[in-house]
Amino acid sequence: DDESVFIPHREGDCPVKESRCLTMGKEHQMMEYMVQDLVEMLTEEAGIEYDDAMHTVYDSDIYEKLMDAETGLYRESPSYVFGLLQDEINFGHIVQAEI
Repeated sequence: DDESVFIPHREGDCPVKESRCLTMGKEHQMMEYMVQDLVEMLTEEAGIEYDDAMHTVYDSDIYEKLMDAETGLYRESPSYVFGLLQDEINFGHIVQAEI
């Protein structure tokens, strides 16, 4: 669905209802903030250099899932997503605890 990935850059660019574009803009912004938080947490808590932390986040499965609005992962707390990222780094895959 092309509408789910469209991020308007200028007023009037939106091919769908304006309210949908505003929602996508906010979702994208939340995703970007989460990425920034993850990079910062890696540098502070794991002692990884900033550039290495960026590569780690952008090359992860977590990043792919985070940027997929349908997963809703961008709505979770940064500490929860960071825990998933740490699991991926440590175990090579995302580990989710069974409830």
